[in-house]
Amino acid sequence: MKHYLLPLLSSLLILSGFVAQATHIRAGEIIVRRTSNITLSFEITVIGYKDEDSSIEFGGAGTLKLGDDNVLTGPFNTQNELLDDNTRKVWFTVKHTYSRPNAAGYLISYQEDFRNNFIININDGNSVMTTFYVETLIVIDPFFGINNSPVLTVPPVDFAAIGSRFVHNPGAFDPDDDSLAYRFTTVKRAQNTIVGGYRELVDPGFYTNYNQGNESQTGPPGLTLDTRYGDLIWDAPGDVTNQTEPPNCEEKAEYNVAFIIEEWRNIFGTPRLMGYVQRDMQIIVCASNNERPIIDAPDPVCVEAGTNINEIIMASDPDGHPVKIEAFGGPFEVNSPATYSPNPATYQNSPGSMEFDWNTVCGHVRERPYEVQLKVTDQPPTGPALVEFATWEISVVGPPPTGLTTSTQSGNSMQLSWDNYTCSNADSMQIWRRVGTYDIMVDECQLGMPPNTGYKLAAVVPINQTSYLDNNNGLGLSAGSNYCYRLVAEFPSAGEGKSESYISAEACDSLLIDVPVITHVDIEETSQTNGEILVRWTPPYQINQGTHPPPYTYQVLRGEGMEDSEEYVLLTSSPISDTVFIDNSTNSPSAPNTFNQSYNYRIILYSNGNRVDT
Repeated sequence: MKHYLLPLLSSLLILSGFVAQATHIRAGEIIVRRTSNITLSFEITVIGYKDEDSSIEFGGAGTLKLGDDNVLTGPFNTQNELLDDNTRKVWFTVKHTYSRPNAAGYLISYQEDFRNNFIININDGNSVMTTFYVETLIVIDPFFGINNSPVLTVPPVDFAAIGSRFVHNPGAFDPDDDSLAYRFTTVKRAQNTIVGGYRELVDPGFYTNYNQGNESQTGPPGLTLDTRYGDLIWDAPGDVTNQTEPPNCEEKAEYNVAFIIEEWRNIFGTPRLMGYVQRDMQIIVCASNNERPIIDAPDPVCVEAGTNINEIIMASDPDGHPVKIEAFGGPFEVNSPATYSPNPATYQNSPGSMEFDWNTVCGHVRERPYEVQLKVTDQPPTGPALVEFATWEISVVGPPPTGLTTSTQSGNSMQLSWDNYTCSNADSMQIWRRVGTYDIMVDECQLGMPPNTGYKLAAVVPINQTSYLDNNNGLGLSAGSNYCYRLVAEFPSAGEGKSESYISAEACDSLLIDVPVITHVDIEETSQTNGEILVRWTPPYQINQGTHPPPYTYQVLRGEGMEDSEEYVLLTSSPISDTVFIDNSTNSPSAPNTFNQSYNYRIILYSNGNRVDT
């Protein structure tokens, strides 16, 4: 078994008095929040995690660069919180207003001396003299909308066991509903400068038997980062200490790894990088015969805004050790946040339980699901406490619009009316139309109008509008047809994205046959130069004869293409009384090309010589 700690003792003993005072920084990141919709004002929060035993205060002598030639130096006014595992979270916030937008983004960075010592993948463990560095990029552009950085809700310091698969998730949440993507980066000591002697976590030098380095001992170790959900999985840490079982973890190996959480937004049809947060985290590895606890996430759920979500989360430990269950993520970062109990989380006999509760409201509606990061930690009698994560997705959907009614109107049109929409944060209403009723069986996670229903989008109106006259953009609806309608509310999202509500109930009505209705358009002769098409239509059976008395006559118009044309050719020089017309070289100004051209027709109705409608 390899041993990496003892060779460092001779050199570190020389610095022992200094190290006792200086070693402290384990991990950290920078979070940026916009504080004004008018000015370019932001709160920049620098978060560090330090050894509890260190007398050096994080933020005491660091340098914060704001990306616009403004540089601030410590000491900063910090706040702190004691976490488990002898780690203290320390943070400070500064306020800054940028003078102008920057579509390329402002790179905000923080640099401070003295990482904690014995980080074995930095300078072969001589890490105490290595500078700590993190950065965050924030894009500011008025054409792209308001932008905040992602928020990381899960602390970045955890224990792992030699030979046992390790998982970490940052619990990232984007307040703007931007898409998040995850990728590895290198641990740095300055901008674009990697720490000295940096080695990957799966470097062969950290393993006695590299080819059996994974948990199942069937192959080399692996290090992956899920680009969509952010699970960092190390399968598995190497045997870097000389501990014997059972362990007490007094002698341990510490590793640092860094990754980036990018935020993406759809701008003018193109995905646009809006910034990123770099997290520099620490994994403390001990020898242990402890097994990881087990936690399972509930199935993804979609709920209507206003629904209460109450769920019992269970976790257990294969060794029977007590377990502590915590929850992180977006639902805890919004107004009217979710809660869980017990909180603060406490160790319970295995299996343990946690109750999640969230009263959702309209303000929680968003395009992408919320991700709840569920974390379980065990409590062995000796040695490191191990963790496991699971991700639970919750989609909050706008309620369906209500009160939709239809009534036929003159001019081949339909009047629609509906109730004021429940959610004031919606911004528009989609109006969908089809001919004939259609029963839609909607899945709870089907947002908006499902595909392949025959419904077509007829219009989009402001959310405060509660009526609409549908006249097919002035062309008129088809007489005698049974038109059915449904509504979908739209909620604004980052960039060009929209979140759609559930669909409304269907409302239908039929137009009177008070204009001619075309019943047949048949090709009688196929020819490029001498084609012939038969057109038939009905009389206006249900016309108001008091207003439009007979006799009824007609004129025929031809347009090119399968749908309504911009220009029509009048085929009949004067109205005809018949309800059939043969479009050919004899009856029309020019014969139709029925070989490789398509046509559509319109009929003009005349009542007692006066034009009525088409």
